[in-house]
Amino acid sequence: MLPTLLDKHVIAFMHCVKEGSFTKASQIMFISPNAVMAQIDLFEYRLGFTVFERSRRGLKLTSKGQILYEGCLKLKKDAETTLAACSEYNKDSFTIRIGTSPVLSGNYLLSLCKKNRNILSGFDFKLIPFSNREEEASYILTHFGEQIDLIAALYDEDFLELYNCQALLLEEVTLDLAIPDNHPLFQKTLIKPEDLKNYGITLPQKGICSIYDKTWDYLIKLLGHDKVRNGGFRNLEYYNRNYIQNQICIALKQWDSPHPLFAIKPFDLPFKGKFGILYSSQPSETVKKFINAIASNVASHNV
Repeated sequence: MLPTLLDKHVIAFMHCVKEGSFTKASQIMFISPNAVMAQIDLFEYRLGFTVFERSRRGLKLTSKGQILYEGCLKLKKDAETTLAACSEYNKDSFTIRIGTSPVLSGNYLLSLCKKNRNILSGFDFKLIPFSNREEEASYILTHFGEQIDLIAALYDEDFLELYNCQALLLEEVTLDLAIPDNHPLFQKTLIKPEDLKNYGITLPQKGICSIYDKTWDYLIKLLGHDKVRNGGFRNLEYYNRNYIQNQICIALKQWDSPHPLFAIKPFDLPFKGKFGILYSSQPSETVKKFINAIASNVASHNV
């Protein structure tokens, strides 16, 4: 995504074509449907012709709109090629920017880089903080390469398609639990699902990743609906709420402790999820070199 090289009205136009409606395009652009419609209205006014046939069923390109869209695709490709060429002359062209937040630590990737220092000579690494609010996390995932090059996270194929990004699988993991320091289960070393029958658990909202959805279904069947609570999006406030309510919630040891008043405990679940490096669907040459280097060690089981 190259918003600095393409006019914002061209970007809005291309989103509308791809999504087929102002409402769906607005969700990708993080603005209101009315704001998207206003951009297209002004775009058409400046062009002197309409680009869409509008109906309740959505948007359809006019004949001139189709010609324009094909030209915009060429412009976008040329812009990406130009920016990629320029990046090769950037003094930071071998710098990898790793995203980190209070609940999604970048330390895992930094440790991975240290472990593989022998094959990563010439690379520098920067930690770039973000707050992990839902809208900010969504923006980062759909705009890898702008401020952040990669993060380490859980994912599945639907997740990658939704956010138009790629992943390098590092390991398959089971979810862990975050236990408040004043909870009766705090001293246990391993938590079994049946241990939660008297307490319940708070899970992230469904629809984010298949391992969360499997956990929802498995625990509802085992514990009942009243013991499995929806905690919404997993950010720092998610853990603050659960600590105040003395509730057990989900964590992952690869992300470190999300909150100093919780302990991370292994959770004996019968299934695993994919955990790896997430990065742009159109990565820079620097990111490609980094991913290829790590992938070679993954293939030889050295990671």
